[in-house]
Amino acid sequence: MADTLRDRQKQLARTAILEATAAEVVEHGITNLSLQAVAARAGVSNRTLYNYFDNREALVAALSAWGDERTEATGGHLFPEGPESLPDFVHDNFLAWSQEGLLTQAIVQIGAVSAAQGQPFPSAATSSSRVAAIADDLGTARPDLDAVEREALAQVLRSLISSRNWHRLTVENDVPPPLAADAVAWALRTLWSALEAGDAPFAHGPGDEPGGVED
Repeated sequence: MADTLRDRQKQLARTAILEATAAEVVEHGITNLSLQAVAARAGVSNRTLYNYFDNREALVAALSAWGDERTEATGGHLFPEGPESLPDFVHDNFLAWSQEGLLTQAIVQIGAVSAAQGQPFPSAATSSSRVAAIADDLGTARPDLDAVEREALAQVLRSLISSRNWHRLTVENDVPPPLAADAVAWALRTLWSALEAGDAPFAHGPGDEPGGVED
């Protein structure tokens, strides 16, 4: 019983630290993230915080992993299961990300700053895996497209289902999350239907090379 209670207390402290980290990032930015401010906001001592996280990098990595956990716990998904699931994937994730709004905003901000600085961020590996999976699905559905074209389309589709797009629509442009979720899901269904019907955004007219750029 004592061990169970102790474990619960540890989990509560860790959650409080991660929630405080998300709030600090959203309010003050990742570059100004202070572990002392996080500890104070979480209601724990600096020593307690360092018992859980050795440094800022470990704390940020844990925040990213916790974001994935919360996404799944609130009805979202880490990976779409094939092209037919993309609309449901984005719909469920937009609603899950909205439910965890502050946490999602923090992770989006951290990812944007990391990308701008050319630094790795844990969620980038997941993003790359999603692009590769979508590109594979495109290769099956449209074998006439070359690798460059598949990559370009996969990046476009990935951007639609990303938390960054969620942030752009719901936070930056104040679109109600259910409407944003419905609209992006519709866009994905429309795009994939067009692709399956043989349509594509690349013009392969006389003298054009697939994946190339006209002079």
